[in-house]
Amino acid sequence: MGRRKRRRKIRLRPRRRLPKIFQCPRCGETSVSVLIDRRKGVARVVCSSCGLEAEFEYNPYLAEVDYYSKFLDAYEEGRIGVEESGEGEKEGEEAEQDEG
Repeated sequence: MGRRKRRRKIRLRPRRRLPKIFQCPRCGETSVSVLIDRRKGVARVVCSSCGLEAEFEYNPYLAEVDYYSKFLDAYEEGRIGVEESGEGEKEGEEAEQDEG
């Protein structure tokens, strides 16, 4: 005369999701986002704080994380960098003219 066995509740584990925003290798801020344009066939990786950016050819089998890893590899190899704006150069020229 035993008791009935209780039905065991199934606990669902929340699935881990891939990140959408990444850490910049140059400035260290968590502000790198991946913008994929399927029409143009381009994936752009851009840091919103320091302006570091790169473009890669779109591949439907790659996720945003894969483009970020390509971005890191390209940065470490020295293939990408920030294009300096003309404002900094003008300020430097003005300082040189004032001195001389």
